[in-house]
Amino acid sequence: MGFKMAVQSGHRHHLENIRKLSKLLDSQYEFLGIKFGLDALIGLVPIVGDIVTTVLSTYIIIQAAAVGCSAPVLLRMTLNVIFENIVDQVPILGNVFDLFFRSNLKNLNLLERHLRDPIKTSSSSSKLIFVIVSLIVIATSGLIVAIGYAGYVIMRELIHLINDSGVFI
Repeated sequence: MGFKMAVQSGHRHHLENIRKLSKLLDSQYEFLGIKFGLDALIGLVPIVGDIVTTVLSTYIIIQAAAVGCSAPVLLRMTLNVIFENIVDQVPILGNVFDLFFRSNLKNLNLLERHLRDPIKTSSSSSKLIFVIVSLIVIATSGLIVAIGYAGYVIMRELIHLINDSGVFI
C-alpha cells in the first residue's frame, strides 16, 4: 500500500490544498538563497499580519483534520503554530525566525508522515506533547515556588524593618 493509496480519493483535494497553501505561506519565494513565503511578508505588519497568518495556519490544521489526522498529530501541529506565534511577538527576532521555522511546512510534513504511518506518527507526537506538557508543569511549579519564596523574603524583611524601627513596640 503506497502513500497515494493511503489517501482516500475524497481527501486528495484537501491534501493538495494543504500542500499549495503551506508552500505559499512558507517557501514560495526565494531571495539570496533564502526561501520564504507570505507568512514572513504578512508577518511584518504588526498585529494584523500575525492574525492573518494564524488564521491561514489554522485552516491547514482544520484541513488536516478533514483528511483524518489523529488528535495527537493535530495537537502537535497546533503547538507548532503557537510556538511560532510566541516567538513572532519578539520584534525583529520573530520576523527572522519566520524565515527558518516554517510551521506550515512542518505541519504538512507531519500530515504526510501520518498518512504513511499513522501509528508511528501519532505515537511520536504523543511523546513530544507529553514532554512539552511536563516541561510546562515543571516551569510553572518552579515559578510558583520562586514567587512564594520572594514573598516570604519580602515579608520577612518588612517584619524585620518594622521591629527594628520601634514604631509598633
